[in-house]
Amino acid sequence: MKSGALLLAIAVAVIACVMIMPEASAEEEHEIVTKDGLTYDINHTTNTAVLFSVSAFSDPSGNLVIPDHVPDTAIPVTTIEEGAIDLEGIRSVTIGNNITDIEHNAFISPTIERFYECAGPSSFEVVDDVLFKVDVASYSLIRYPAAKAGDSYVISNTVTELYGGAFSNCKNLTRIDFEAGSTITEIPSNTFYGCSNLARMNYDDSDKYNHLPDKVLIIENSAFAECRALGNVMFPDNLRLVEAYAFYGCGAEKFHLDWNLYFLGISVFSDCQNLTTFESDLDIIYTGSGSFEVDKDGVLFENGNGNATRKLLCYPAGKTDEKYTIPEKTTHIAWGAFYGNKHLKEVTINDKISLIDISAFEECTGLETVNLSKSVTVIESNAFASCTSLTALNGMTNVTEIGSSAFKKVAITEITLPDTIRSVRYSAFEFSKLVKVTVPDTEVSIHTGAFIGCRDLTDIYFEGDRMQFENGSLDVGLSAEDVVEYTVHIIRTASIPSDAVTDEYTILHIDKEGEHPYPYENFIGVAICLLALFGVVMVIREV
Repeated sequence: MKSGALLLAIAVAVIACVMIMPEASAEEEHEIVTKDGLTYDINHTTNTAVLFSVSAFSDPSGNLVIPDHVPDTAIPVTTIEEGAIDLEGIRSVTIGNNITDIEHNAFISPTIERFYECAGPSSFEVVDDVLFKVDVASYSLIRYPAAKAGDSYVISNTVTELYGGAFSNCKNLTRIDFEAGSTITEIPSNTFYGCSNLARMNYDDSDKYNHLPDKVLIIENSAFAECRALGNVMFPDNLRLVEAYAFYGCGAEKFHLDWNLYFLGISVFSDCQNLTTFESDLDIIYTGSGSFEVDKDGVLFENGNGNATRKLLCYPAGKTDEKYTIPEKTTHIAWGAFYGNKHLKEVTINDKISLIDISAFEECTGLETVNLSKSVTVIESNAFASCTSLTALNGMTNVTEIGSSAFKKVAITEITLPDTIRSVRYSAFEFSKLVKVTVPDTEVSIHTGAFIGCRDLTDIYFEGDRMQFENGSLDVGLSAEDVVEYTVHIIRTASIPSDAVTDEYTILHIDKEGEHPYPYENFIGVAICLLALFGVVMVIREV
């Protein structure tokens, strides 16, 4: 029994010691050090280092050499992290001998003209200044230098993979072709981002379309974003998924959608200033869970839930119609659906739509009038941001929430919020032309900077005492050169917290009901006094 008790005591002691022993934290395992302008993340557990960023380098020729080891240590540099090399002025990069992994979008610098291989054996190679990775089962194009001379390039059919950002911001390129027989199945994020002069990609003179390789299944986020010169694009038969912002800001006049298309992310075609329509060989493209459809006006919709829902995905930014009424069956307006259309002057929202999604009408600089239906309850962030001609917002009777920057830079001068309003989010009306705002007697929360930058603002009227204010919610001025002075009018039972204004660039006057008589009150008072005096005089005369 004694030995058993002793063993039990020892076991308890050991467990207690283990429990109170400090664990090695992730911070202790990792150390961030900077040597000669290069910053490394050292992992002391694996005894390896990741090149984290480049802030300076000393080679006058502009050649950045990735060292084999962290200087003054024996720790090998094995990885180049995403976004690590973004410094302008780098003209060439020499890959270190110990590099085994280069992350996607690692080389962002716009001035790189060429790559150099390391001296020793490596899984990387440079062909015609372009960096590749060689594996047993794959051959990956990592990076075409952003400043490389030449206006065209052919991607060999031996390339099985493109890295994210492989051609990003290559301003010199006007044409890229995939060699016949390409087996590439995916265009990763940012692959051709910012190739602003890229006009042709496997262009076919017979159909006037640019073509992607037949085997491409996925186009990832922003893959062709800001390719402002890129003409019409025909989706390959096998394309299934197109992710967010994939063709944002492209120069195409039309896109041809194919029957295998299954998913379109947010704002895929937003701000394509030349885009006027979508085409398809099918009236409806079925996806399994729903369908895509191009209507008679060339507007792209997505049907779902057994056609119970109908989302307006994209109203082409290049359409020149001045008025548009959202079709009756439409139940949703997608994120960025009308983004960047400069021609629309008036939009009418139908009575099935309850939410205006993020950036739905952002940068619609010609939009003057919006007719909301009673069904609209939420106006999301940036919904009408930078609609600099917007002066009339009709029918906002049931809105409960106005999102951040929802009405940024609009030209509306007066607004009366509805009785249903519950939240005016951060910077909701920033830099707008508002002069007068009326807030009804309701439980509404005014968030920080709701009216920041509204230089013309003179009066806000709060008709109740149930409003809540965040810190800085009534800040308007921006700087010593941009001081704004205005008046808040409140009822007798209301108050404005001192931290509603947090800067010295806003001069706020509070006009509380009853404390400062209105002119008509003074007039009435004088009139009463005169009548009283007249009465006294008459009495004296009679006496």
